[in-house]
Amino acid sequence: MLMARKSPAVRVCFIVFAVVIGVPAAANAHGDLHDQIESTSQRIKENPRDAGLYLRRGQLYSLHGEVEAALADFAQASTLNPGLALVELCKGETFYQSGKYAEAKQCLDRFLEAEPDHANGHAVRARTLVRLGNPMAASEDFTKAITGIAKPEFYIERAQALASDKVQNIEKAVAGLDEGIRRMGPIFTLQYHALELEIKGKHFDQALKRVDEILTNSMRKERWFAKRAEILELAGRPEEARADYARAWQAFQRLPTGRKTEPAMIDLEARLRKALRPQDRTPKGI
Repeated sequence: MLMARKSPAVRVCFIVFAVVIGVPAAANAHGDLHDQIESTSQRIKENPRDAGLYLRRGQLYSLHGEVEAALADFAQASTLNPGLALVELCKGETFYQSGKYAEAKQCLDRFLEAEPDHANGHAVRARTLVRLGNPMAASEDFTKAITGIAKPEFYIERAQALASDKVQNIEKAVAGLDEGIRRMGPIFTLQYHALELEIKGKHFDQALKRVDEILTNSMRKERWFAKRAEILELAGRPEEARADYARAWQAFQRLPTGRKTEPAMIDLEARLRKALRPQDRTPKGI
């Protein structure tokens, strides 16, 4: 049966696999995968000693959810070409996707022994280590992945691994996200995750400073004034929070009518009405 969603690990390996042996990156629809499996099977009949073709079909089977068929093809690819290190990466991903994390780690360990600088390989093993309950080791693998390829998701997953281990690692997790922001620019997802971790760690002053930086660069301010108000509430500063809720209300009122009917804005309006007294919802400048 075709898997409805692919994990980040599967997408990573599929991209690597596509680059190395030519699987089109768009091969994710059931019919397309089936056609490609049939096409590759025909090519294997014509070239039965081609390890790359078995590796290709094995990955297609894996994406199609046919784990045993995938592993059989990977084994054949390894028999035909014992030096084909990508077999271990693709086996590791297949085991990971099927929930066999210990087996996945064994394969990924072997792959990374052969390819120690492979960024995506480290990322897949990091995700496996998270599943195995070893977030600190996972964070080290994410760091190695980041050294090779700067991807926002690597920074975010490393921060999540650190924050899931112990509360005292929240500061380290935030520092890692800030490293990503310095390297890649003020990407929203990095800023948002850093902000949420600061709130989780009750570092309210740092969180407020971050929101202020976001407000400076944001065209849409209503959500961020509301976020600032929520942080102030958590910090035990209700009067300041009420002032920011009022700013959020005024920013919301200035939105075009069509924007106000967006689901997120409908929710925001309800939150603001609940937080504000009627007299606080009078027109004022921001």
